[in-house]
Amino acid sequence: MLFKETLESLGVDYEIVKQRFSNNESLIKKFVLKFPDDATYQQLQTAVQLADYDKVLMMAHTLKGLSANLGFEKLSLRCSELVQYLREGHTQNVAYLNGAITEEYNKIIEGLTLVDY
Repeated sequence: MLFKETLESLGVDYEIVKQRFSNNESLIKKFVLKFPDDATYQQLQTAVQLADYDKVLMMAHTLKGLSANLGFEKLSLRCSELVQYLREGHTQNVAYLNGAITEEYNKIIEGLTLVDY
């Protein structure tokens, strides 16, 4: 599958992302294809397992921004929900909210495997 079509199949508004990257499609591709190698998601998972809620907040916030910049709006929204939940002082449903993040993250990672380089 072509790069643009792959991103659009993942819910990315390609034209908005293209504008964000000054219409530089090779730069978009460079950053999107590096996304699976970014350690933020794994750091979030470790923090959730350790119940380190300050670190969960920091990693969820970082992943929220990263995914928003790349146009992965559903992932960004899920991260935003977890960030807001923690900022309100809640911790009991972190695993559930993290599950929604994992679901969206896995969809992206799986979708990116379909990209023709």
